[in-house]
Amino acid sequence: MASAALVQAGERLRVLASSDSSAQDASAIHAVLVELERYPMSKKTLHETRIGAIVNSARKRIAAPQLQRIAKRVIASWRSVVQDTTTPAASNSPVPAMRAVQRRPAGRVPSLESLCVGFVRREIMRLGEIPRAFPTSLLLQFVANAKADDLIRIERLNPHLVSELDGSWERIVRLDIPDRYRAEHAKLGSHQTPPGFWRQVYVTVMNEREARQQQYIKSLEQRQAKTAVEKQQTSIKRLPAASSAVRKAEKRQRTSASSSAANPARSRLEKIVGPVRKRLEMEKKFVRGRRR
Repeated sequence: MASAALVQAGERLRVLASSDSSAQDASAIHAVLVELERYPMSKKTLHETRIGAIVNSARKRIAAPQLQRIAKRVIASWRSVVQDTTTPAASNSPVPAMRAVQRRPAGRVPSLESLCVGFVRREIMRLGEIPRAFPTSLLLQFVANAKADDLIRIERLNPHLVSELDGSWERIVRLDIPDRYRAEHAKLGSHQTPPGFWRQVYVTVMNEREARQQQYIKSLEQRQAKTAVEKQQTSIKRLPAASSAVRKAEKRQRTSASSSAANPARSRLEKIVGPVRKRLEMEKKFVRGRRR
């Protein structure tokens, strides 16, 4: 088992233990613990992978007492490895060796490696081609917080790293698509995931979302086109009636304009005499009524 596989096993244990106590898969947790216990551990591997902290954190959330005892046994065996490889000065110290390895003294200057890792994490979008001899454990620290676009770009530039980024893809699926992650995890059970499985799950879900979005856009465009055609047909139906009314109004306007233009003096006289004529007619009607 390579260091990357060791880290992935620790991540699987952490995920299995993070679920509710009633929903924890005891057989899967037991299989991961046995796998970790059989791994030939060394102090260097413990320091590079931080697997001890991962397993210890997962142990606190395991519900089954029997599985907790197995996890404690695994951690105790790793602690003995660290104690056996410490220097005599460190072994004679009153502080336990494992605690001295895990805890940093207050005010200690960060190492150059930790500073570089922090810088690369912040500038992950600038990470380009990576040599084949580059340490896998350091690469996994670089991409610990990487997004899907960053991983896709790194894989495109470094095809030899595709198999090393399975753990990062699993983290992205777990955070971005939790429902799909739980469903796929339930299907897998205690079986190990094949290489590139979680990347394929992420790509499949993104393609499905894009297809639904394109379908929605297409249906929206069709509705808009249908509405535009209906409006155009309605305006065409109303056009003859509107044009007829316009023609009649124009005809009346031309008639009145032509009559006024033909005899302007008469039109002015009609304006003056017209009211007087109406008054005379009204008086005649009044007189006739009185005579009767």
